Amino acid sequence: MKLKFKIATTVLVFLYIIVSSVSASDLDLSLFKTKKVNESLYVMTQDYGDASINFAAVVGEHSVVLITTMMKEFSPHVEGLIKKVTDKPIRHVISIDGDYYQYYGSRYFVERGATFIAHKNLIPNVFENRILVDKPYRLDVGTEKLWVIPTKAHTTDHVMVKLENSNVIFAGDALSFDWIVYSGPNGPDEHIAALDLILAQGDEETIYYPGNWTAEEFGNKADMGELMATYGLFVEKVKSLHKSGLKPTKIAESQDIHNLLKPLNDYQRLSPYTIHFVKDVLGIVDES
Repeated sequence: MKLKFKIATTVLVFLYIIVSSVSASDLDLSLFKTKKVNESLYVMTQDYGDASINFAAVVGEHSVVLITTMMKEFSPHVEGLIKKVTDKPIRHVISIDGDYYQYYGSRYFVERGATFIAHKNLIPNVFENRILVDKPYRLDVGTEKLWVIPTKAHTTDHVMVKLENSNVIFAGDALSFDWIVYSGPNGPDEHIAALDLILAQGDEETIYYPGNWTAEEFGNKADMGELMATYGLFVEKVKSLHKSGLKPTKIAESQDIHNLLKPLNDYQRLSPYTIHFVKDVLGIVDES
């Protein structure tokens, strides 16, 4: 009887291993791409609609740090993607902010042993294993030193992630090298101050990764300068036109505004939504 039970148990374990390996290998990863930046950093992208979304895996001496956990329905895909580059476990996940693709996959990895790192304003009571920051936090994984730095860009729970050794900064939707940025509840002045902070954390060789993109997957210091100049002019023009008596809809149709935005990569796709960015600058809550 014991022998039969042992054989049955062995068969079940064997079948479980087969099913697990098949399900992992059967994942459709066609929407995903991986780029090896150096021996410890892999930048990954997911095609999503008309754009692509950046996230990354830092392979440390003993474990992996996942920067941006992506959407929860794709958590097994993200896990499978990382398994293609390393067999080390994912022990830290960093959420740049509370946007759906930045954060919602976190539970999957925390339930499998990862520690969650995020801004203190990001739903602090959800996970047991958590590090919530309101000042710069340093994580050393041997191959890389990461800094998680709170900012007031885009959301009330935004952080930038600086990789010291790789000289790379991930800043989510605080940045866009294809279109203007959306400042969110903190307003454009705070967002501009945050861009100054992000720029100051780098140097001439730093690579800056935005959250999503259509043409420009990343940028350098010069690209940061162009982004800041264009956004600064946009804010200035919107406020000036509003002060002159124009309503938001008329500001969004203004030739001055469109002359400023036309050189941007994503003008054709996103110019119909200019009104939302005008309202953002003016602090008008958009219910649509």
